[in-house]
Amino acid sequence: MLKNWQKVPAAIVMGLTTLAYAATPALALEGEASNDHTGSGSTNNATINVTNNQTVNNTNNATINNTINLTARTGDNDANDNTGNGEVNSGDASGNATANTTANTNNTTLSSGGTTNVTASNSFTGSGSTNDADVDLDNDVDVDNDNDLDVDNDIDIESDTGGNDANDNTGNGEVNSGDADTSADVNTSGNDNDTTLSTADDPLVASNDHTGSDSDNDATIDVDNDIDIDNDNDADVDNDVDLDSDTGDNDANDNTGDGSVDSGNADATLDILTDVNSNDTSVEGGSDLDVEVSNSNTGSDSTNDASVDIDNDLDVDNDNDLDVDNDVDIDADTGDNDANDNTGDGSVDSGNATIDFDDSVDTTGNTNVTELDGLWGSTSGVVSNDTTGSDSDNDASLDVDNDIDIDNDNDADVDNDFDIDGESGDNDANDNTGNGSVDSGDVTLGGSATTDVNSNTVSGVEAGDVDVDATNENTGSDSDNDATHDVDNDLDIDNDNDSDVDNDVDGDLDSGDNDANDNTGDGEVTSGEVEADVDFTTTQNTNNV
Repeated sequence: MLKNWQKVPAAIVMGLTTLAYAATPALALEGEASNDHTGSGSTNNATINVTNNQTVNNTNNATINNTINLTARTGDNDANDNTGNGEVNSGDASGNATANTTANTNNTTLSSGGTTNVTASNSFTGSGSTNDADVDLDNDVDVDNDNDLDVDNDIDIESDTGGNDANDNTGNGEVNSGDADTSADVNTSGNDNDTTLSTADDPLVASNDHTGSDSDNDATIDVDNDIDIDNDNDADVDNDVDLDSDTGDNDANDNTGDGSVDSGNADATLDILTDVNSNDTSVEGGSDLDVEVSNSNTGSDSTNDASVDIDNDLDVDNDNDLDVDNDVDIDADTGDNDANDNTGDGSVDSGNATIDFDDSVDTTGNTNVTELDGLWGSTSGVVSNDTTGSDSDNDASLDVDNDIDIDNDNDADVDNDFDIDGESGDNDANDNTGNGSVDSGDVTLGGSATTDVNSNTVSGVEAGDVDVDATNENTGSDSDNDATHDVDNDLDIDNDNDSDVDNDVDGDLDSGDNDANDNTGDGEVTSGEVEADVDFTTTQNTNNV
């Protein structure tokens, strides 16, 4: 007599993580370009030029191959040709594998320009003088995230407690196979870009005050904010999973006594979670823009230009390409048992076969979230010409141009292919001198696959309030006075989604095909219940603005 009470647990865990992080401190500028108390006939230039260039390039290329071949076996035992009884008891077998992959993650936090407090002014200028006060602020931010991810998970797990024989014994032949449990947990995440950018708070003053006769005075502030965020993700994830739980294929035949087979339960559990190609962009605005543009107390025959020109340009480009292939083959088998040709009774009791991947095959990808929180703020201030000289020419102007361009381009190809086989039947208890009985276990399949791809969300795109007073007061005789303000907001959002999702299930669940024939005693067959529940949920191509 052979007894095998071995329990074999086996587990493999694999994983990889890559991370890139970039951050820059806020930049602060406080300055004044001014010409004050200039002499007659003089030429005076006061200039501030500030250029902030911030460039972040994150390039990730990850190729990951996880190959797992795992066998946990307690079966294939024999207790044959004994003068006494032949008995086999195989232990439980458990095969578990986990493959966790996290790759290509970029976190970028930037401040564009910091806080600026700038004044450009000409005051108390001499007669016949030429005075230029210029401030030029140029903030250029370029963030480029380029991720390429290729993941190949090839997992083959077998848990086997069956394939046992107790044949041709003079006494009884008995086989009790243990439970077989097989599970795979495959998690893949990557190509994740998180970019946070805060823009400047800009109080600006441009003025010409107490200018001399026949003088030429220019006070100019030019602010140019150019933000370019480019996210490019390419992910190819291939999951090839083969799970086999087998407690059946046992024999207790040709024994002089009774022949009995009791096969254990077979369980197969699967989790495949894929979450790749995610872009989260947050651009936080500074405080409200407070601007003062003025010409006051200008001299006769003088020319006075006070201008503020603000150009804000934001370009966000998200380009995602996703290819996910889940190829799953699951086999849970407790059947194919024989208790035939015994002089005594022949009985087969096959265990339950359970396959579970309910709420566990999830694919999420190509997700773009762009949040503009008070991006350029509100604009308030005064544009004025006050107490201008005779025959003078006075221009006070404010020009604000806000241009936002958001482009989301997603391409997703998801293929779920499931081949499911659950069997507790195909058992025989034939040609026994005593009774022949077969009791096959239940076969249960619970599975679902959820696919959520190509989602674009853009929020916070409301234009800020504009509260600007443009006035001409106390103007001189024959003077020419222009006080103007122009605020132009241009928003362009382009969402382009292309998805192809293919779900294919081939399931074979069987508790039948059992025989209890040609027995001298009673013949009885009881087949177990078969239950299958498979659900596919697909959400694709969603745009929220």
